[in-house]
This record gives sequence, structure tokens and C-alpha cells, in this order.
Amino acid sequence: MIWTAAEDYSFRPVFMAFDREGKADLYLNSVIGWTHKWYGGGSLEALPRAFEGAAFQDLYDTVYWLCMETCVYEQEREDRPAVPELRREYARRILRDSGSDGEQELAVTLRNAHFGKALGVRTVLLPKEQRLVRDMDMKGKLTEAEVEARIRMILREYFHFRCDVPEEGIGTGRRRHFRRGKLFLKKPAVRFMITRLDDPEEDYEEEAGEEKDKDPGRKNGKKPGEKEGEGKEGRTGRLGNFLGELWEAGRDEWSREYIETCFGSPVYHVRELQRIESLLCTGSHEGCHLYFTKGERRITAGSGSPRGRLEKEAQGRQRIALEQEKKNREYYEAHRDVHQNCILRLKEQIANTLLIEQEPESVTARMGKLNGRRVWRERCLGDMRVFDREIINDTAPFSVDIMLDGSASQLHRQEMIASQGYIIAESLRLCRIPVQVYSFCSFCGYTVFNILREYKDRDGNRDMFRYSACGWNRDGLALRGAGYLMEQSQYPNRLLIILTDASPNDDKKIPSQGVWFKKTEYEAETGIRDAADEVRKLRKKGIRVIGVFYGLDQELEGARKIYGSSFVRIRDAGQLADTVGGLIREEVRRMEESCQ
Repeated sequence: MIWTAAEDYSFRPVFMAFDREGKADLYLNSVIGWTHKWYGGGSLEALPRAFEGAAFQDLYDTVYWLCMETCVYEQEREDRPAVPELRREYARRILRDSGSDGEQELAVTLRNAHFGKALGVRTVLLPKEQRLVRDMDMKGKLTEAEVEARIRMILREYFHFRCDVPEEGIGTGRRRHFRRGKLFLKKPAVRFMITRLDDPEEDYEEEAGEEKDKDPGRKNGKKPGEKEGEGKEGRTGRLGNFLGELWEAGRDEWSREYIETCFGSPVYHVRELQRIESLLCTGSHEGCHLYFTKGERRITAGSGSPRGRLEKEAQGRQRIALEQEKKNREYYEAHRDVHQNCILRLKEQIANTLLIEQEPESVTARMGKLNGRRVWRERCLGDMRVFDREIINDTAPFSVDIMLDGSASQLHRQEMIASQGYIIAESLRLCRIPVQVYSFCSFCGYTVFNILREYKDRDGNRDMFRYSACGWNRDGLALRGAGYLMEQSQYPNRLLIILTDASPNDDKKIPSQGVWFKKTEYEAETGIRDAADEVRKLRKKGIRVIGVFYGLDQELEGARKIYGSSFVRIRDAGQLADTVGGLIREEVRRMEESCQ
């Protein structure tokens, strides 16, 4: 493929491209060949040699190939009519696979934004990412000098990296392999600008006759007496960690401003929020942040001010949220009969449960059953309360919190989740049970809680339809945040209902346990274990936790590990009343038993 595209069968490529199944990727390999065809033999083709051994080599490779892809596409599309469709097919495959990977850090974000433009798909980006993607989009037939100057400028301006290409250039006999998700599309370890704190995962193949190690003084890649992590790669890793922490510290305030423009003004003052983070953002969630909002937006400054520019960047996100709120309401109204029936059935089940569990209380009254021992009070004291009357206290014995998974994995069922959350909240409200509702998602390192209803609210649940999905879901930290919000309840008995797909996934890694240890991805079994640990901690505090699961079959085992037997699977709204009502009844019974 590469030779055909390069029109040079003597060309010995340094890069090769494979898909996830290990098959040669037609489009990417063609891009490699076209790069040699149009810009081969000079300093531009040799430029990736300057990245070797750099702390953030993977990211630099990604930037280089995204730039070159645009350049060679512009050169080839006029003479090859099939090239535009080949590019679009690759772009569709890339975006489809990204939805299932749970990878959304900088290299992948740049790739998705780059190829999304080929399909007219808009990617939500931070302002600096937008400028970076715009600078990498090299339209027009540029000369080799122009392309190389642009790439050097991008690496210098955005990453503070100056290229120094070795004189021998490329073609040294080593063939460097990469797969989607590895080199060209390798996921960096930090989301923004400073990337790849971990060592590169490269796979070199040695050509026949090439020496495997030209330094006889090294054994297994180390000099005699050299300890693990003390070589060049170890020093690079330590430098990367330091730079990464420095960058994160510098961008936290900007990220918080961006979060505010997207989601609304915060509920807590900065100092109070820092106190909350010091309590909750520990262990596996060290370095993460929390943000609580009711979706209220302040009057902002003009577009010339920093906040005004942030507002302009966030307008797209706000517009999407408003459009989704409208869709949520329309969906509920379109199925109003079914939803109203579910509310009445669930309310009846909850009310019956409360009547069964509550013991009648005998009180003195002006009418009822005469109490002979109190008759004297009427004659001597004029007290007419000489009767006994049994009443059932209609005050709820517990409070309920409903937490909705608001991550991007729910984009295709936002209307359903909003309606189901509304059904549960409205049923509880009609039973006079205090209820608090919020959604959560993770965005720019922040786990954002969008509070849709508070315990004290008395005007219904219409704000439930403000629910919308975006970002990631760091379930463990969300459960900690839910526990904090539930502390506002005045009731000793508390119930947490979570509408979830039981698939924790966040782009911010779990911190390493030491200088030489790699960070751990927050996904799959790691995320499930973390969420399960937080559920156990909540239950130890006396908080009952119920999972309402609407994920895929392959995610069902994760729900069992996180919630144990206290979860139900929902496929449609018709099941909601019976399944959730049964779980609530069981949890109320357990509350009563624990109080005896």
C-alpha cells in the first residue's frame, strides 16, 4: 500500500499503520506513501526523527501526521476521485470507534476534531484546542518549506518544543509500527498540551543483519549497575511528571471558568469548594475537582473581556443543552399517558409501603375513644382532650436522592433518562417524601453536579428536563459527592437511587503510587472496583443505595459488582413502577429492621 501510494518501490518506510484487528490500514498507509511522494527525501520527511526520545513523542507524532494528512490529501484529491470517499470512510470508522473506546485525551481529541471536519461533525473543544486544530489544517497546495515551518511553529508555540533533526535523516533500517490507539493515535497520559508522562509503547522490528544492541556495555537496555528507572527514560518520566503537575496547576483556574460558562454559576464559594475537594478528592481521585451548580448563568461581560470570550466559546454547549431540554419535554408529552400511569402506579406502591411500615400512634384528642383516666381533667381543668385517637404520621420516615448519569454514553437516551427521573421524583413528591435530584458528568478534570431539585423545593419537578449528557463519568467520585449532598438531609434514613449504565470511564487517570509507577486508566474493571468501594462506604454510613440499570448486556456484570442485589434493569418506562417500587419497598423494610 505504502509503495503503491509513494510510487517508489525502493522506499523503506519508518512508519506503518494497522487497525485494531492488526490489518494494514489502507488510508493511513496511503497517507504515509503520499507523504514520501510529495515531500520525500528532505528535512520535512525526516522531522519525526527529532521527536525520538522526547518526553511527549507520541503527541508530536500525532501532530505531525495530522498536518501531513491534510497536506497530501489536498495534493491527491484532484487526481484521484476515490480519495475523498476513502477519507470519509476512515473518518466515520475513527469516530465510531472513539465512542466505544472511552479515550478522549488530547491526541484522540485532536484526531476526532480533525477527521470530524471531513464529515461535518463538530467536536466540542477548549479554546486553545480550537486554535491548535485550526493551525494544523493546512489547506491548499503548500511547499515543503511552508509545511515544515508551520509544523515547527505549532510544536514551538503550543508545546515549547524545538525540533533538532539528526543529520542522517530517516531510513536507518528500523521500521516503526503503530496502530490506531498506539503511536499515531496513542492516547497521552495528560489531557492538555503536556502529554505522555508514561514511557512510549513502541514496537521496533530489526532488519536482517542489523545489530540488536550496539553498546556491549549494556544488558537488557541498561548499563551495568544502573537501577530500574535511572536511565534516560526514567529521567524523562520524572521531568514529565513535574511538567505535567506544573501545567495542571496553571490551567485549573481557567478550566473552572470554562466549566462555569458551560454549566452555570457555582453553588459554593471557591474556598468552600476547596474544602469539599480536600475531603473528597483523595486517593484514587487525587488531583480531580468538583463543581456544583443549579444551571443559573450570570450576566457576563462583553466579548472583548476574558470572561466574554469564554462565554462565546461556551455558547455551543449552552445551545445544545437548551435544545436537549426542549427534546426532553417533547418526549415526555408524546408519551404522557404512559408516564402518568407509571407515576400513579409507583406512587401507590410507595404509599402502600409507608402505610404497612408505619405504626399507628395514639394521641389525646377532643374526639375519639373515651379515656376514663382523663375524664377528671374536663371537670377540674376544663381540658376537653379526654379521648384517645389513633393516627398515622404522614411525615416520610426517610429522604431520597436521585442521581442521573449525565455522561456522553447516554447521548442516545437522554429523553428517556430525563422522563424516568421525573417519574420517580414526582411519585416521591406526591407521597410527601423529601427528594433531591442531580445529574453528574466529568469535564476538563471536574466532576460536575447539576442540581435539578432540592429537598426544600415545593414547585414540582419541571427542572428535571434540564438534564443533558456530555463528557465522562467518574462514578466513584460522583458517589462521594452524592454522599456529601445527602448530608444536607435532616433524616437519619436516606436512600440514593442512581440511574446508570454501570460503566465508569474518565479521561483523568488514577495517580501513580510512586515516582516509577505508571498512572492507571479510570475505566473497565478499575472504575468498577472504585465505584463498588464507594457504594460500600455509603452503606456503612447508613445510606441505602439502589441502581437503576439501563446499560448493555456486557455491562450487566459491572452493575452486579457495584450494587450487589440492589439494582434493577429497565428496558422501557412500563417496567419502572413495578421494579423500582419493589426495590424501594425492600429498602424501606430494611430501614425499619435496622431501627428496631
